[in-house]
Amino acid sequence: MKKMITALLAAILCLGLAACAGDTPDDTAAPDSVLSGPVISAEPTTVSQPLPTEEPEPVWINESGITASLLQSVYPEGIQKLTLVLDNTSGQELSYSPSFSCEKYVDGTWKAMDWGDGPVYDMMLRTVQPHSAGEMVLDLTFLAEPLDEGFYRFTGSPMWLGQDDQLPAWQVILRIAPDAQPEPDYALYISAQPIPTVDGCLVTDRLPVLFINTTGKDGQVVDIPHLEKLDETGEWMEVSYKDRIGFCGTPSRLPADGRPWSEDISYLWGALEDGQYRLSYNTDSDASTGQSISGTFTLYTPEDNHGLPLFTSVEVFRNEEDATGVLLSEEDSSTILTILQNGDWQEGTADCINDYRFTVSGSTIYYHSDCGTFNDSEANRSFTVSEEDRAVILSLLP
Repeated sequence: MKKMITALLAAILCLGLAACAGDTPDDTAAPDSVLSGPVISAEPTTVSQPLPTEEPEPVWINESGITASLLQSVYPEGIQKLTLVLDNTSGQELSYSPSFSCEKYVDGTWKAMDWGDGPVYDMMLRTVQPHSAGEMVLDLTFLAEPLDEGFYRFTGSPMWLGQDDQLPAWQVILRIAPDAQPEPDYALYISAQPIPTVDGCLVTDRLPVLFINTTGKDGQVVDIPHLEKLDETGEWMEVSYKDRIGFCGTPSRLPADGRPWSEDISYLWGALEDGQYRLSYNTDSDASTGQSISGTFTLYTPEDNHGLPLFTSVEVFRNEEDATGVLLSEEDSSTILTILQNGDWQEGTADCINDYRFTVSGSTIYYHSDCGTFNDSEANRSFTVSEEDRAVILSLLP
């Protein structure tokens, strides 16, 4: 960890020194030190580059399983903050600095924006846990001038995956237009797309989502999911629940910094066809007075899986505070997934002393090794494995 922090701070300092040492164009000024503001201004690009597309893709993807994305590609003039979602689909913790730079595309080059004096900010690293997503707010209120019409590029600092794997800085491009809409108060981010299926069911059984709250204060959401499918005419058609599915309808707290969630797609709606879907929630029990929170996702059947489940990593922990997880091999992960997918799940959780927990695509499922019972608190369900499966699971536990 010391090695990671030292290297990351050194990288940040080098960026700051490079920005200060380079020739900055008129109307731009790099901070005097990395502690003078919430960003590190990058050195302007001097080589002429082609103009970005009219609708830039505000997404950065790394082959290690990390994605950084904005909520939209076009924003209104004078926007004061942006929400960046960091999606970690890997099996390791992601560490990152909140610092970033901002450049504008002018006359064929990217030129650093002037941040003025800027406030002091802390150097604490932020983290995103494995198979999870988190929000990062890009505060633009300290810019010397508000963003006007044009293209802008935002660049973060180098990131770390686990203890020693350094990743390059994320980078996204957006466009500012006078008639654009601001970010919605609430949004829904759905991870790891497109999503593979086997016989119409998700490989991981649960769909991980992130409720995003851009209001800066706590809100609420009714945890009743509504699913629609885009038909051939471009219309959203409602997907009906399976029989005997019910909800209580009581709103839950939606913190100012968002909240992770997941849904058991096969349990609620059964097997689904390939295509584009929209998952929605409401901020009030009365849909006529609340705001809709929605996100889209795409399901597809891989051509080369021959009806077999694709590999999804499974991590197992002792159910203790600060316990270190063990990432199971592909074969062992498939064994656990098969047991979970074929389980005779019953409504309600069992009154067991859970001594282990498994994480699968962001969802946590608890396990009691003595009686062989899995407890899924998020879905309020449980099941007990056979003695044969209990012996298999016991051999995989740390």
